Amino acid sequence: IILIIFSMLNFIFLLLHSKFIKYVGSTKGFRASLGIMTTCYLDALLMLLGIICANISYIFGKKY
Repeated sequence: IILIIFSMLNFIFLLLHSKFIKYVGSTKGFRASLGIMTTCYLDALLMLLGIICANISYIFGKKY
């Protein structure tokens, strides 16, 4: 069941970025669109890690 949920979320993520990936693919080529997909995944991962670190810092750190 976890694999199904992961696949659905992955499909939704690619669907949200599909127009941008198609644009890059049509102007720069297939290899560039693969690089853009990697960049989109890396961007989402870094945002998620930033949110998690900020929440941990807020909960266990000093509250201003």
